[in-house]
This record gives sequence, structure tokens and C-alpha cells, in this order.
Amino acid sequence: MKTKYDDTLTVDSKALLLNDPIALEDGHTQHYTIVRLLATRYDPNPKTYKEAMGSAYTSDWHAAVLSENNSLIENKTSTLAPRPHNRKVLYY
Repeated sequence: MKTKYDDTLTVDSKALLLNDPIALEDGHTQHYTIVRLLATRYDPNPKTYKEAMGSAYTSDWHAAVLSENNSLIENKTSTLAPRPHNRKVLYY
């Protein structure tokens, strides 16, 4: 089984396990080591707005974006300004 790290290096996870003294004890330990290895590399949160809006939780992410924008305006850390006529609007 191949495991990809940080988009730069691909290694064979079995080779990793063979170099891990804990993994050499028994089959169950090897299984848990693989699960632990994969679980630490899997992040279910979207990395981009596009991923968030394409997920099964679109409405939740959209509500969070609106809440954050409203909070920025209410706390006066951001202001809503009119769009200059020669500029495009950023959509989300």
C-alpha cells in the first residue's frame, strides 16, 4: 500500500511498518499501526471554499461563512464598501 506525504514523497507503508519495532510484534499491532498512520494523514475538512461548497455539508459551511462575515462587520473589524465600477465582485 502506498502512502503519500505532503504531495512531495510517496513511500511504501509496509516498508515503514518493517522499520517500526512496535509493528513487528503481531498482525494486530501492524493493523493498528496502519490505521494510526492513515488516520493522522486524513483531514476531513475542506481546504478551499470550492471544496466546502461542494461537500455534503454545504449549507453548514455557507452558514459559517455568513456568520463570520457578519461578525467581522458587527465587531467593526471589517466594513462593507461599495464596489468600484471598474472592478469585479468576489463571489463565494
